[in-house]
Amino acid sequence: MPLSVPTTLVPFNGVSPRLVDQIACDLEGMGYDIRIEQTQIPLTKAFNSRRKQYSADPILNFVRRFSGQRVLGIMFDDIYRYVLDYVNGMADLPGRAALVSTCRLGEEQGDNPLVRKRLLELSLHELGHTFGLEHCPTPRCAMYGGAATNGWLEPVVCYCESCRKALTQKRNASY
Repeated sequence: MPLSVPTTLVPFNGVSPRLVDQIACDLEGMGYDIRIEQTQIPLTKAFNSRRKQYSADPILNFVRRFSGQRVLGIMFDDIYRYVLDYVNGMADLPGRAALVSTCRLGEEQGDNPLVRKRLLELSLHELGHTFGLEHCPTPRCAMYGGAATNGWLEPVVCYCESCRKALTQKRNASY
């Protein structure tokens, strides 16, 4: 089993605490040593009133301020980046910070197992980027490039063999 990676989850206002706890548990089962850091920071400076969305870049900058070998911000609100209509997540490639949004993962976010699987896939995808993993051509891999645009028909909550090996090497090299 790969070494445990100290990771801080930073949930923003609007994210179900139950969902955060579930994702923390899921990520711990995949080798991440999770600590949850609550924040009440207002995101008004990142809000674009014309688009009615939040710019992901300043929020990711804020997430970088938290401690942990990896930091994952989780927010409910819709996010975008530059000319893209929206993004489900973004991360430093490579680096230590990632951000995901639950906004487009499903309507019922409280106890919905499908939303939980989608959020886990998205979290694994963005955390994979922080280790330097790029998009993968294998559709059944969390690093698959089309993961965020395939309609989320069936979330993938694991890495393919090739990405798993690369991730293990990169995680072990971090120590």
